[in-house]
Amino acid sequence: MKIFNSKIIENAIRLVDYWHRGQLRKGGIFDFWIHPIAVGMILAKAGVSDEVIAAGICHDLLEDTDCPESEIAQACSDEVLKMVKLVTVDKNISDWKAQSNASIELIKNSSDQVKLVFAADKIHNLQSLIELLPDYGLSFFEHLGKTPEDKLWLEDQRCLMLRQSLKHPLVDEYDRLVDEFVDLLEDLVEKEESSENNKSKILSPNPLSVSQFNYQPLTKKTLIINNNQAKNTEELLKLKAMQAKINALEQDLRIKLEKIKISKSTQSSNLKTKNSVIKKNKPRSKSRKKFAYLKKDEVKLLLPAILALIIDTGEVDSLLLQKHLNINFAVSFRVLKELKRLHIIKRVDAPKPRKVNILVAKQCLNELT
Repeated sequence: MKIFNSKIIENAIRLVDYWHRGQLRKGGIFDFWIHPIAVGMILAKAGVSDEVIAAGICHDLLEDTDCPESEIAQACSDEVLKMVKLVTVDKNISDWKAQSNASIELIKNSSDQVKLVFAADKIHNLQSLIELLPDYGLSFFEHLGKTPEDKLWLEDQRCLMLRQSLKHPLVDEYDRLVDEFVDLLEDLVEKEESSENNKSKILSPNPLSVSQFNYQPLTKKTLIINNNQAKNTEELLKLKAMQAKINALEQDLRIKLEKIKISKSTQSSNLKTKNSVIKKNKPRSKSRKKFAYLKKDEVKLLLPAILALIIDTGEVDSLLLQKHLNINFAVSFRVLKELKRLHIIKRVDAPKPRKVNILVAKQCLNELT
């Protein structure tokens, strides 16, 4: 790797220093030049040629500055200019989705070197976004000009194209980051929904309601605050009665959990005894492998409803799941990945609905019910 003594890479850095000087990234938090240099470092670590590294460093010059093409060619070579032009989006296309689809199709039909520049760019963009979101929340998407759903769709389409056309560790890293992005979005949505619910409870207290999924018992601190805010003895008695009911529910849950543990322990013991007398050549049970993307409650309560829906419709996409099952985009994304892993659909997500393998879907539904 010649990153410290390569003339072509040094020239690329000089171009970035001159043309991106004074620019800030979206959101106005960091200097723009950090991004192209980081993309070059990602490519250098991947062990690519000097030309590919230089293209990574220069990849935004045509898109975000007035740098002439001739200057890139003169400083870094015609080969570098060609790669930079291929990863530059066509701003003559006004609709962002059409623009993105055109760019993805162009990269799909380009060389592996161009795909690596594209992948390194998207990796650093997504890394930066994942680092910023916990501090700034979902409101940060206003700076991007896209909704979280739009951004997730876009990253998924880019990653899908790369996985279908190139085998490389950078593609694997990008795929991992997309999954991490989905998990982060889901956490942020849950936190903001929880925050809104808490605000609503403070402004207008609701009667006691214990949900199977968002159950949170009152703490002693909450009870003290509520006691101080109680207007009369009757309200105080209601609060104490509420706490008593919640304590009873907690006790009931502990008893049930203990029974489940005992039951599992007994089943495990019986299974070991049974397995000791089973012949080695006896065929294995057809029970399905553990689910990779859905949680236990989702498998038990959500997946059967999903399977019934897609068996009935014969096709599935993210919007169908969100509309009929009242789930958010992050959950629907994980559902689609699970359906792909189960071979019920062929692809994770796409602009158009995916056809459902009805036979496999029915088999899975039978196993669950």
